[in-house]
Amino acid sequence: MNGTMPSGICENCKQWAEKVTLDHRIPKFEGGKHDTSNLQWLCLPCEDVKTRLERKRFPRGKRVGNGAALRNAWTPERREAHRQRFLGRKLVSQPDGTTKWEDNDHAV
Repeated sequence: MNGTMPSGICENCKQWAEKVTLDHRIPKFEGGKHDTSNLQWLCLPCEDVKTRLERKRFPRGKRVGNGAALRNAWTPERREAHRQRFLGRKLVSQPDGTTKWEDNDHAV
């Protein structure tokens, strides 16, 4: 959800609602853009149903599109590189052609 306003008409059920929320017509993880042509105001029950249906079609880890977390694309090497960078380490090439993770000028 990107925002909530006090009241308005739901673009799905066309009913007046005390609260409506801004929702992407085509989800960003499906390639939808974040612009006014892809945004709609939905009442909370309609937004909840839409979100549940999207989660059934695209379970976590199977989503594709811009900005999505592609868990299936994380190889063990990539996951380890991410972990090492998170710990503040860097991958340094060695003279013999190998690479090692270094932290504070000490080889790991």
